[in-house]
Amino acid sequence: MKFNDIKRVVASEGGKFLKLQDGPNKIRIVSEPMQIWKVFEGKNTITITNPDADKPKDAKMKFVMYVIDRASAEVKIAEFGPSIMSQVADLQENPEYAFDDLPPYDLLITKSGSGLETEYKVVAARQNSELTAEETAKILSMPKIEDEYKDDGKSNSHAASPLKTEEIPF
Repeated sequence: MKFNDIKRVVASEGGKFLKLQDGPNKIRIVSEPMQIWKVFEGKNTITITNPDADKPKDAKMKFVMYVIDRASAEVKIAEFGPSIMSQVADLQENPEYAFDDLPPYDLLITKSGSGLETEYKVVAARQNSELTAEETAKILSMPKIEDEYKDDGKSNSHAASPLKTEEIPF
């Protein structure tokens, strides 16, 4: 693995990352997903954004995208694993819920269990809904999702290192 293929990325204290709570979580996907891989090292994580980079065996595949967290009405970054994303892909292929680019409806993701026993169930809202002008303005003000995973030069690590070292707040 090359160091320039790795970024250490962490949620800010401002809560820019979605953290699914136990029970139902209502969201709206508002950007196309980007595939990444995560390697967890205690409270630190390494995020690999280059799909061609060598990845350690313990790297976990994730898909990142912007979502509207309906509980807070904020645009946040969601990192979903294959379990959730395959259910969203199933909805796209279902004639009743098919969509081209982004689902035109909210999703209800129900989280149950914990640790390795965590399960997620994704259900589509019964009706399509338009985004409000305020929601659209928030989405348009966000940087590209790829930019959220670039090193901003504010690393706590050695100056020559291209890695960011920060803690995950959850």
